[in-house]
Amino acid sequence: MRDNAASTDRLFAQRTASAGTMTAPDNMHSYAAIARAYADNTEQLSKAFDALYASLTDAQKQAADALFREQAAEGQRPALR
Repeated sequence: MRDNAASTDRLFAQRTASAGTMTAPDNMHSYAAIARAYADNTEQLSKAFDALYASLTDAQKQAADALFREQAAEGQRPALR
């Protein structure tokens, strides 16, 4: 997770340093690089989580499943204004 944060922090720092001189295509490429890094980092974290999940007891798996379902449901709710 620290490595993931460091990689995206670097990309954000590069983007911030270049923001004043970026062309529109440069801006889009920078955004795409950040999105790719998030996707790649999430995939790495997901693979690591697979190993952790496999080591859990059935009760722990049920608790983890319930927590993740709850968080996913909250993410689907429309924002209140």
